[in-house]
Amino acid sequence: MAEKLTAKTREILAQEIPPSEIMVRLDGKPTQKGRARVVAYVEWATCKRVLTEADPDWSMAGNMTAMGDPLEERTYQNKTKLVAPDTHFFAVRELTVCGITRSGTGENSSPKGAATDACKRASYQFEVAHQLMTDDWYKQLGLPGMRFYCAVKGDSYPRWPGDWQWETRVTLQDILDNANVFEPGTAGFATVKPQGKAPAKKSTSRTKLDVCKEAAAQAKKLGISKEDVTAYIEVTFDKHKSSELTRQESDTLLADLQSCDTHEAFAEMLKKAIAQKATGSEEEPAANAIS
Repeated sequence: MAEKLTAKTREILAQEIPPSEIMVRLDGKPTQKGRARVVAYVEWATCKRVLTEADPDWSMAGNMTAMGDPLEERTYQNKTKLVAPDTHFFAVRELTVCGITRSGTGENSSPKGAATDACKRASYQFEVAHQLMTDDWYKQLGLPGMRFYCAVKGDSYPRWPGDWQWETRVTLQDILDNANVFEPGTAGFATVKPQGKAPAKKSTSRTKLDVCKEAAAQAKKLGISKEDVTAYIEVTFDKHKSSELTRQESDTLLADLQSCDTHEAFAEMLKKAIAQKATGSEEEPAANAIS
C-alpha cells in the first residue's frame, strides 16, 4: 500500500529556495540594445538536498534512449536544422518519495544532461522549487516575472557584464545584489534598483519642531492645557509661544514637562516660576548682590 505525504513532508518539499541557491542562465541571443533574456533554475544537487531532508530513503529509477531519425529536422525560433541522433538524447526518470512515485522527462545534447533534466522535473512533481514556476515570487523580488532580461556586455555571445563571463556561475542573488550591473528588467527597461549600495539613512537628529511636538504630547498626557503651557513659556522664557523658542529653550521646556508626573506637579512648577519672575523683576539688584 502506497504511503502518503504528511503535511510536514509536503512543507519540506515545498520550502522556499533562497536566491543564493538559484542559478541564472542566458536564454537566447541578446537584443540590439545589448540585453538578453535569462532564466532562473535550480541545480539537481539543490533538489537532492530538499528530497533528502523530506525522505532520506527517496529513490530514483529509469532509463535513457537516443531519439530521432538519423537526420531529424528540429525547428527552433523559426529556424530548421538537422539533428543527428547521437547528439540529442531523451530521458525518463521515476522518483519515489515516501512511497509515492512520480516521473519526469528530459532532453539534452548529452546523456548526462538529459538525465539531470529528467531528475529535476521529477522532483518538480513533488513541488520542489515550485516558487520558480510562477511570476508572483519574482515580482516580490522586484523582477518582472519568470523570464526577464539582463544587460549583456561584449562583442561575442554570450558574455555577462563586467567580470561575469559565460563560464561564471551566476546566481539570482548576484543579479539582485548587482542590479546596477545586470540591469534586470524587461527588454528595454530595468525594474530592480541596485541593492549593492545601502539606502540613504534618514537623519535621526531631532529638530526643534520634533522637541516641541514631544513637549505637546507630554502636556497632553498629563492633562495640561495649551494655555497653561503658554503661560509657563511666557514666565520662563519671556516669549509668547513655542515657535519662538530656540532649540535649547525647547529642550528645557521638554525636560521640565517630563519632570512632572501629574497635572498638580506642573501647576506647582508654574506657580513657582511666576513667583520667581515677580521676585526677580522687583529685586534683581538685591538678588545679584547676595549671590
